[in-house]
Amino acid sequence: MTQFRSGDRVFWWKRIARAGEYPYRAEVVAVGAKRITVTVEDPDDASDRFLRHVATESLQPIARYYEKAIEQGPAMLEPAADWGRFTRYLEIGEDLRPVRQVDVFEDGHMLSYDRVHWVDEFGMIGDAKINRNRKQGPWGKSGEIESAEFESIWTAARVSPTWPQQVATAQMGRMGAEPVWLTVKGWRPGPTSG
Repeated sequence: MTQFRSGDRVFWWKRIARAGEYPYRAEVVAVGAKRITVTVEDPDDASDRFLRHVATESLQPIARYYEKAIEQGPAMLEPAADWGRFTRYLEIGEDLRPVRQVDVFEDGHMLSYDRVHWVDEFGMIGDAKINRNRKQGPWGKSGEIESAEFESIWTAARVSPTWPQQVATAQMGRMGAEPVWLTVKGWRPGPTSG
């Protein structure tokens, strides 16, 4: 479990009835035996802050990290739907969303996305905010991995035979230079987004 100190920048995952959890940016003020005191940023007005006494397990450091989600798929779009199940590798940014993503399929195909090449005819980069404390994330069972493992997979994906096909079918010209969830404040995915 992460040890927090006064001054640490964190996300506080607040449970909201019927809506799951929502991340608030916060800063650790004091660490007690059972609770941690944080000052929380109002998402609509960063200058407005309030104090909360929260459980350690509801906090996540603001930091980049890497994750692997196994037993995915099969994919929804053709031709990837015929490639079998896949493992999803993710680099999660300080905004809790994927920065880079690689899907490695059973038959050897690989798809890779980042915030520059984020959508093509095969799929797109994930739009979910990831709670690092949950081992059951938006893509099922997942666990943290070392950056070296991710970088190795990323490098392989960018020289795979599928990468030129992804580049040729890029959809950023039609869908926008950046994903909508990064440019529109308050955007939430629909029920079928992933």
